[in-house]
Amino acid sequence: MARELPPFGGYRDPDVERAFNWMVSILGADSWRDRVDAIEARLDATLTPHAIRKATEVLEPVSVSDDRAAWYLYLIDTVLHAPLKYEPTQGARVVPLFKRLGADFDLLKTVKGVNERVERMLTSERRQPDGALFELLVSLIWLRNGSSGVELLEEAPPEKRPDLCAWMGHNAWYVECKRLDKSSTYSEAERRKWLQMWSRARDVLIDKRYSVVLDIVFHVELESLPDDFLVTELCGKLRLVQPPCCIISNEIWEVSAARVNYAAAREHLSKYSVKYPSDQIVELIGGRRDPNRGRKLSSRMRQFLFRIKL
Repeated sequence: MARELPPFGGYRDPDVERAFNWMVSILGADSWRDRVDAIEARLDATLTPHAIRKATEVLEPVSVSDDRAAWYLYLIDTVLHAPLKYEPTQGARVVPLFKRLGADFDLLKTVKGVNERVERMLTSERRQPDGALFELLVSLIWLRNGSSGVELLEEAPPEKRPDLCAWMGHNAWYVECKRLDKSSTYSEAERRKWLQMWSRARDVLIDKRYSVVLDIVFHVELESLPDDFLVTELCGKLRLVQPPCCIISNEIWEVSAARVNYAAAREHLSKYSVKYPSDQIVELIGGRRDPNRGRKLSSRMRQFLFRIKL
């Protein structure tokens, strides 16, 4: 699906483009267009500021989980053709995969059953494409290491079959591919628990009009704490402190507070356009970037950024 690159440029990489065009051709142009429209409608709904607080209670990530295969292709499409729409945090783990598939595209096309495997990934397995991509990469490793041929084997439930067969010399090797999930069950449960705790504290911050950056480090598992822990143990102290300062430091957690530098944010946004969400937004509000820390902006912060942008 070739497109003219925009005047401001895109990520020019023929290997990535080759793999992208191949997968879109298997999916079909009409089907791809429909799925792009669905993804962009989802993103618009997630990122548009809400006029009422009730609408902000569902905290959707800036990604698509029910059609992750199309989401991966969308990330590649935007990095190639529409970089202002590209989500670099999401795309950082996807672009290198397409780079490898495109760089060894001639080898990849020799894999028996590869088109059928990709078609299944884009349709019936659209929610979980990582397994199929991993199988493609493993197939390439065998071919790059001297295998005379690789075949991706069809599933035949309830019979248990390996994922691929590779021929090396006079031997046939049957390979079962196993990969770690991107996010563990524990981390997903912890994220849900944190959002439950944060949503209650967020309402207090908005009602009391507290404009503050909180740096919170827990020393215990979140599941051991009640959902209103932030409200009962922290929110009442905010009116008594003068940031920047450390508010709490004990065996359960540490909390420090700093002011939001609205003047610096206004000055920057008066000169430059800034993507939301992005590390730049985090730096404007929080004063620094830290890729190892989670972060949440309240709806008031998002409304502020939206007004300044306009």
